[in-house]
Amino acid sequence: HRGHSPIANEYEKRGSLLHAQPLKSMNTSTPRRGRAANPMPNFPIGAEVTLDTLTNDPYDQLAELRRTEPVSWVPAIDGWLITERELSLDAMRDAETFTVDDPRFSTAAVLGPSMLSLDGDEHQRHRQPFAPSFRPGIVREQFGDFLAAECTQLLAAMPDVADLRSGLAGPLAVNTITRFLNLRDVTAAEVLSWYHHISEAIVDVTLNRPISDD
Repeated sequence: HRGHSPIANEYEKRGSLLHAQPLKSMNTSTPRRGRAANPMPNFPIGAEVTLDTLTNDPYDQLAELRRTEPVSWVPAIDGWLITERELSLDAMRDAETFTVDDPRFSTAAVLGPSMLSLDGDEHQRHRQPFAPSFRPGIVREQFGDFLAAECTQLLAAMPDVADLRSGLAGPLAVNTITRFLNLRDVTAAEVLSWYHHISEAIVDVTLNRPISDD
């Protein structure tokens, strides 16, 4: 490991040695030397995290982790969780120590090789055709008016109590990417149904269940 990296320094504050307990980052990167077999007991906030909280209302607990345990072992997910931005970037940019190119990565098992499951030059090869068009300045220039109008329309159609993921974030992302790719004769609901099936398959693989034909 790189002993002077920010993520190593934060980890060592907990009285542990990075070479003894490799990290697993929030972005599902896996340490190249294998997952930790005996997690340290120095992460009380992480120990309180439950799957129910992560699924239904994670924000207060994630904020507490970010304040007090930005690198934490979370038994509920049997892995390490990084909640602080700079430490997360440090892990994601350190392909020498952390990797997503791992046969256990369920997304890759379903989708095959992609920018989500590759490191280094191969990751850049998959990412490069899209990245320049989605930099903030380009997005404002090419999509600013469209995004403003789309948000206004989606928000106007939402009831007083609504799920922002399914009512706003999902359709907005799909409508933006279909416009960028010039895909026609396809609705947001149809594309989101594809994503739903992919997500279900990833869950099946994660839980060692056969992938449903549906």
